[in-house]
Amino acid sequence: MQHSLSPLLLAKEEGMRVKWGEFQSALPQFEGLGANQLDFS
Repeated sequence: MQHSLSPLLLAKEEGMRVKWGEFQSALPQFEGLGANQLDFS
């Protein structure tokens, strides 16, 4: 397990919904940011 994934696992244990997504390029990521659909907290 990667150390960087541990906050996601902790969130799931607390009953929070976690959805992991990867972007193939920057444009879809910027579109998600513009649509207020990405959360980095």
